[in-house]
Amino acid sequence: MPRLTPRNRVVVFRVAQEEYRLPRHTCVQRDRRNLSEFTRSELLSMLRTAGESDGRVAALERKLSSLQCSVEYLVRLVEGAVVDSFRPTVVDSDSGRSA
Repeated sequence: MPRLTPRNRVVVFRVAQEEYRLPRHTCVQRDRRNLSEFTRSELLSMLRTAGESDGRVAALERKLSSLQCSVEYLVRLVEGAVVDSFRPTVVDSDSGRSA
């Protein structure tokens, strides 16, 4: 498949011999054309996925925060109901009704 966008930027980084073995081995296993193409595609894929994951994590954090607020509100309601049920009932001696 022909490249439509020229690749004219260079990124260089050094790795130790041990670090080199894993990408080279994986490149051969996946039958990629060369280590440069393999490394470029894997790095870009990882970065794209990380960006998408960040958005999903942020959305989950907002939902959890909202859920936590709801649970805290419900706990306060339940605690209030429990406290109210244990309050002594005062009976009005004139009418015989609860006050």
